[in-house]
Amino acid sequence: MENKKYIKKIENILDEELFVKCQEYAKSKLRDDSASFTTNYFWEENLRKDSNIVLVHHLKNGEIFEKIRDTIQNKLGHSAKHIMFYYWMAGSHISWHNDENHRAGITIYLNEYWNRDHGGLFLFNHENEIKGIYPKRNMAVEQCGNVEHSVSPTSRTSDIRYTIQIFT
Repeated sequence: MENKKYIKKIENILDEELFVKCQEYAKSKLRDDSASFTTNYFWEENLRKDSNIVLVHHLKNGEIFEKIRDTIQNKLGHSAKHIMFYYWMAGSHISWHNDENHRAGITIYLNEYWNRDHGGLFLFNHENEIKGIYPKRNMAVEQCGNVEHSVSPTSRTSDIRYTIQIFT
């Protein structure tokens, strides 16, 4: 597959059983005192700027890792190198960047519903025009070829924005 520049939305990327397992897993980690998280402070400063905390849970192996990896391979043709659960807190965002060190980036939205007034849009530059995608249950956004993109700030009153982030 060529490394063309594109953004693609994929509805219902995970089968329903796996989607529910991922939702439950993500939420359970917030209540698990043995869970391991990093934060967006490991991102370069120009990416996090004034963002509130984004918690990051790295998935390294296990049944959920394997099922997500296999789904991405079978449906999108990508070999997942990194699979992480992101917890976007109120006031969090990521500045414009292009994932230059990765072949592709894939985001899967885990919230059952996302109020568009709460921000957290996936923004991207397409032919010098900014376009946006609202988070939607079990939708993936596939970014290939280093398309410039960002995530708009979530509002002060937003719910936690749960995502799975995959890099290939």
